[in-house]
Amino acid sequence: MRLIILISGLLMALTACTPQVDRNAGPGIDFVSPGRAAALYKQVCVSNATNFENVPAVLAQMPFRQEPESGIYYHQDLNLSFRLGKSKNSDFCGMVWASVDPENANLAAIRSVAPHAQVEQTPIVGFFRAVIPERKTAR
Repeated sequence: MRLIILISGLLMALTACTPQVDRNAGPGIDFVSPGRAAALYKQVCVSNATNFENVPAVLAQMPFRQEPESGIYYHQDLNLSFRLGKSKNSDFCGMVWASVDPENANLAAIRSVAPHAQVEQTPIVGFFRAVIPERKTAR
């Protein structure tokens, strides 16, 4: 009986560390203010820039669902998503969001929390993308 309780407790703890997986996951409909975008980017990508393996646990504490085929994490209310990936040289954490605020306000907000981020408006007007590489530390 104790073993069953222990195993069910471990499974619940593991489930709490990853966002819910949903084949129908997609972005919410609410636009994102520059300040909110910057705060989320800082909390998810910037604060975990030395170890992006922590990002799923951070997103699990927030209203995100992961689409299993693309691996993209979609906010349930905001038109905002995160993606972890690999480039030739490093891992990266990226965010895409929709905003009705001016381009310069969105770019400045992200640069205020991540000065070295690659941040730009996408080809779709009103959508923005920010990406930072993982900073490996000596162990």
